[in-house]
Amino acid sequence: MMDGKTSMVLPVRYLEMIIRLKNSELFSTLSTEQLFPLADILTEVEFKADEVVVEQGTTGDHMYLILEGELVASCDGQLIAEFEMGHCFGELAMLDRGVRSATVRTKTASRLAAIAHDDFHDLLAMYPDLSRAVTEILLTRLRELS
Repeated sequence: MMDGKTSMVLPVRYLEMIIRLKNSELFSTLSTEQLFPLADILTEVEFKADEVVVEQGTTGDHMYLILEGELVASCDGQLIAEFEMGHCFGELAMLDRGVRSATVRTKTASRLAAIAHDDFHDLLAMYPDLSRAVTEILLTRLRELS
């Protein structure tokens, strides 16, 4: 017998995505309730080891959150960053629809969550905290390159 409260049963993968988002560098400032619409628009993609995810000089139409695996970023053939679970990449090209500033390749087999450009911009408009988090990460990365 129900006690009058509404309960929601969520699939394990959906709950896992909410936890991963909450523990990521980019989305950690958002509340669990704010993460629900984000989890709805993510698309999981898998890559084998040593596969190119994004290529320097190509137009960016997705950003990625690493759910599992390790990736490396290079610019003009030089290693510039290493990424692991919880990190994101591709947000710079997502902001201005410009070209990718680096090539990102999987170091190990990896599972990523992809966010499409238009969906990402809808989220930025809905959540000012997310806009601030993206700005902070971009500034940190720019300072590290200097």
